[in-house]
Amino acid sequence: MSIQYDGLSVTVLRVTPVLSSGNVLALVDITVGPLIIHSCRVIRQPGQQPWVAMPPTQTADGRWYPVIQICDDNLRQAVRDRVLAACGPDVLGSDDQAVAP
Repeated sequence: MSIQYDGLSVTVLRVTPVLSSGNVLALVDITVGPLIIHSCRVIRQPGQQPWVAMPPTQTADGRWYPVIQICDDNLRQAVRDRVLAACGPDVLGSDDQAVAP
């Protein structure tokens, strides 16, 4: 399933749950218009709502930075909403684990 934002289709291609006990819940491949973005991360830190991070890269000094950034707030929200909807409760857990925004 996809959603449209300003003529761009946002589609989730694959959701891969991460079964470790860390904060990363899933790796997700998406399309935004003609672009394919692999390995977006769905993250939930303790006491927070889940959120979506673009794929990161690590520099020589050990810092992590996103490989791609979505500068448009509305498009970023559309991507977030679509990815989290595709993950569903099996990946995100029950609502009682989440905190209201």
